[in-house]
Amino acid sequence: PKAQWAMMALRCAWLLLWPSSVVGQLLLGLSLTKTGPSHEVLKAQLIEQSLELVVSRANENAFTPNGFQDHRGNPIQFGLRVFDDEGNATKVQELYRAMIQDRLVDLLLGPQTQALSEAARSVTTALQRTLMLWSLHTMSVDNFPLQAGQPGTFSVAVPVENLMDQR
Repeated sequence: PKAQWAMMALRCAWLLLWPSSVVGQLLLGLSLTKTGPSHEVLKAQLIEQSLELVVSRANENAFTPNGFQDHRGNPIQFGLRVFDDEGNATKVQELYRAMIQDRLVDLLLGPQTQALSEAARSVTTALQRTLMLWSLHTMSVDNFPLQAGQPGTFSVAVPVENLMDQR
């Protein structure tokens, strides 16, 4: 199905980034503009719903042969933690610093705009953590100049229209 590429992206992230988290659960975390300009809040709602759908699909397969497994063969389930960055770069930096230092999540996803992603990247680079950038559009993520030459930063495209076709 069309949504298999999203599962492949999660599988790649899983293989690359599995830190010392609770066995059996991998928490994805990011900040979105949940309060602030209405056009950004609407985008944040769509993004959160899309990510919840990806996590739900991954968890539906957790106890099947196609599900994610830890190094012992135990099923892995995903969780999603979304924090409100208010569209503010300083708030983004505070949130990503807290997510890392307080070990609130295992995999860090970038915020919803390129400018806010740059703010998050500055923190993840300084604290030597990996940041996964993403796009909900069919445009190539290679168009993000942010990731060029940046160690610890990679990206994946997650076209939302493909996810919505699978509902």
